[in-house]
Amino acid sequence: MRHKKKKYYDRHHIIPQSRDYSLANDPDNIVKVDACRHNLYHCLFYNLTPPEIITQLVKEFWKDNWHWVYVAYKQANTCLRA
Repeated sequence: MRHKKKKYYDRHHIIPQSRDYSLANDPDNIVKVDACRHNLYHCLFYNLTPPEIITQLVKEFWKDNWHWVYVAYKQANTCLRA
């Protein structure tokens, strides 16, 4: 009989505490994430905020082409309205 591995979760601050300590315990700034994914997130993005990550992707990988950000935003809004 195989045993399921227990998943561990971490608290992830959307806006890092080091950037704005007043948000440290704000429930809107904290999400529960799988510990492995949390570590991976920080390996990839260090301590960047979501807007900084998007800007970095646009500059480094998409040659300053913001078109794909607008496409994704439009698709996300369409899905939420359905």
